[in-house]
Amino acid sequence: MGLAGFITTIILLAIQFWGALRLSANLVAYKELETLILIIGLLVSIAALIGLALNTRWGWPLTLIVFSASLANFVWLFWMLGVSITVAGGMIVAAFSMLIAFIAIDLWEPPQKWEPEPVTEVSEPVDTTAKSTKKKSTRKKSTRKKRKKRT
Repeated sequence: MGLAGFITTIILLAIQFWGALRLSANLVAYKELETLILIIGLLVSIAALIGLALNTRWGWPLTLIVFSASLANFVWLFWMLGVSITVAGGMIVAAFSMLIAFIAIDLWEPPQKWEPEPVTEVSEPVDTTAKSTKKKSTRKKSTRKKRKKRT
């Protein structure tokens, strides 16, 4: 998906991490567990973004795993905190992100390797020591002199 997919992935990951951080502030119990989950998710997300930037085969599948884990995290936060607009928005964004990553796996193309075209004909060597064969201009210069105006 190229640069557009890469930028879209960065934006979606930022939205999901922002929502998870906002919800983790409301947790009474398991706050340390949520922080650990977010740190691990951030590290795996960085690895996925590196894979997308380098256009590797494993970049989009790893991104799909990150988005799936984010959806699972939002489901867990829903179970812990109850209904809120942030939980619902995070679940929708995570589901949408999973759909994009799943489609991008099918659209992935390996990078094209550039190879120079093979030379089929050998041109004759050019003699650089020979003098130029250009003819000199035979155009005559004007012999008319400018006349002075008489006043």
